[in-house]
Amino acid sequence: MENFVKKIEKPLVLLSIQILGLYLWFLAGFMKLSKEGALDGFSRRFEGSGLDALPGGVALQFYGIAVFELVIALFFAFSLLQVEFRKSHQPWLRLGLLGALLILVVLGFGLRFVGDHSGFANIYFYIGATLVFFFIVKQYEKENL
Repeated sequence: MENFVKKIEKPLVLLSIQILGLYLWFLAGFMKLSKEGALDGFSRRFEGSGLDALPGGVALQFYGIAVFELVIALFFAFSLLQVEFRKSHQPWLRLGLLGALLILVVLGFGLRFVGDHSGFANIYFYIGATLVFFFIVKQYEKENL
């Protein structure tokens, strides 16, 4: 039984991270682009914060974040399509996790910038969980060397 658990542990953990990443980031980007009024809520939140004075205004930032979230979802999708959960290296999965870290830092910066401390605290925990996932993937890769 122990050998069976050892044999399926790595693929199931990696597959879970892939599915979670794909689901989370696809929905985040898709909902921003498809939900009517999402830009209005985003614009109101950052109105007068100084971020709306940047070139392109808040709309460019909003759509940029949404597109980047979909790109991150693509990394997780490529990881699944390459069946990386059964391989010794997971470059697409690592790219997805690194992209997720980057966008979470950007989102955290925006929340902190407008004084949304509870929102920033939530992002901080997402960053921590993403780092844990990243180090799990790196550890599995190291074990296969």
